Amino acid sequence: MPEAFRSELDEKAALTLPRRYGVGVVPRGINQRLGSALGRTAVLCATLLLLGLCTAEGAGAFVYWANNNGTVGRAKLNGTAADQSFISGINGACGVAVDRHHIYWTDDASGRIGRAKLNGKGINRNFITGGSNPCGVTVNGSHVYWANNVVGGSIGRARLNGKGVDQTLISGMDHPCGVAVNRRHIYWGNRDTEAIGRASLEGMSVNQDFIPTASGPCGVAVSATHIYWANFITLDGSVGRANLKGKAVQQNFITGAGRPCGPAVEGAHVFWGNSLGTTIGRAGLGGAGVQKSFIGGAAHPCWLAVDLPRFRKVPGLHNRKVAVAKRSIRNHGFKVGAVKRTHSRRVARGRVIRQSPAPGTKHLVGTRVRLIVSSGP
Repeated sequence: MPEAFRSELDEKAALTLPRRYGVGVVPRGINQRLGSALGRTAVLCATLLLLGLCTAEGAGAFVYWANNNGTVGRAKLNGTAADQSFISGINGACGVAVDRHHIYWTDDASGRIGRAKLNGKGINRNFITGGSNPCGVTVNGSHVYWANNVVGGSIGRARLNGKGVDQTLISGMDHPCGVAVNRRHIYWGNRDTEAIGRASLEGMSVNQDFIPTASGPCGVAVSATHIYWANFITLDGSVGRANLKGKAVQQNFITGAGRPCGPAVEGAHVFWGNSLGTTIGRAGLGGAGVQKSFIGGAAHPCWLAVDLPRFRKVPGLHNRKVAVAKRSIRNHGFKVGAVKRTHSRRVARGRVIRQSPAPGTKHLVGTRVRLIVSSGP
């Protein structure tokens, strides 16, 4: 955590979308042996294990956070089995991210980005070096990105193997705080100018004031439909939200957090660290079901990341409006497949008649869900 943030907390409280992998051809004999002993879902996961694309933990469904005492904590997505020292020995933990194979963290005191396997083994504390107070890290299918949180700061980038380091992919901001990516854009918090910035994944079309009304934003996250950020500057802080166009801004989307910091999102929830205290908060992506102390026992937590399950249940979409069905598909981690229309006397026009895969079945995150929609009688 930057020294300025750390001292503020000391005074007031007594004191960051997974890679798309292609599955190759598995030898026929192996498939036959697996198929005779396992169901279809187990065959797929076993096949992924053979290819190194599925963890032995099945889904690896965890939430991670950076503690102010130099550790990275971890718990299951339901908040149980919390381990506050999953990774330790970090000089200044100030950012955490995960992909399908690794966990990454920033060490702002040494300017380094570390990396380890998802089981916490194989720690490389010097995976990427040469940063300037890096605070906030994220990862996509090809690169690692981080925020160099200094005056005259920048967004840095490197390939997933730690090579091709560019410390100034995007420059021209003061104290960028947190970074997030989706398929098209990079987002970051401009803490000094109180705005959310955005650029293309290659660092072009830079807009430092994409959302100009944040309140000391410190951490940003992005879902399939919205951007979320932590309004860090006030003691009774909030989590803000806007759509991907930067419109429909809600600065007080979730309120009452203690200096919220470093939000993260998964298919159904947004998480944040209550950096003045010891808890991780959680709410639904629509803002309902707020649990300000979802996970306890942390040390001024900040900078969250979520390791999504590989398999999830497909939502039931029967009789839903098409727009609602599509939103539900994306919010559960799936993709919208083909939408076909047919006549129906039982289902109103514009509502879902059938879907494939069937509701309640488990499929890989990213699977396309196809819809049959009523065009009326």
